[in-house]
Formats: sequence, structure tokens, C-alpha cells
Amino acid sequence: MSQHDIDDNDIEDFDDDGIDSGDDGMGEVEEDDREYGYILVTRDGEQIIQDRDEAVQMAKDATIDNMQSATLDREDGQVRMQFRQGGLFVYVYETRKGRKA
Repeated sequence: MSQHDIDDNDIEDFDDDGIDSGDDGMGEVEEDDREYGYILVTRDGEQIIQDRDEAVQMAKDATIDNMQSATLDREDGQVRMQFRQGGLFVYVYETRKGRKA
């Protein structure tokens, strides 16, 4: 197989728009995610939610059917998610130690 050949096992499940169809912000949770709370920032203010799934759902609910955005930051600064129109718009996972999002 040459370096340009693609094996069927290398192809991920993407929609026609190039976005991974399995990613909705509530995917597989890493073990260390459970140790941190999440800071939800909306136009209405800021609050800390301890459960990741609950925080993601609250961010989605805050942005559905309106032009607002919501930001969800993990307390340690390594994870930042931005939501618009009820869905995940940006996901940043900072892998370098000592650097905050």
C-alpha cells in the first residue's frame, strides 16, 4: 500500500459538511473531567455546575432558538466549549501543561 492509499479502517464517520457526526459535546468523558466543575457563562451571568453532562445541556438550552452564545470552561482551564443555536460550535482541549485556554 502506498502512502496515498486509504484503508477503509482509516475513514471516520463524517457528515457531508465534514463535521464528525458523533460529536455533540456530550461524547465520551475522560476520567479527569469528573474531578472538575464547569463554569457556564451566558448573557444572564455565570454559574458553576459540577456535572459535565448537565453543564453541556444547560449551555445548549441557553442558546437554542436565539442568537446568543454560551461558553463552558472547565475549572482548570484545559477545556473550553462554545455553544450557539443549541449546539456545540467550538471545542478546545489544551494539551500543553501550564497553559490556560
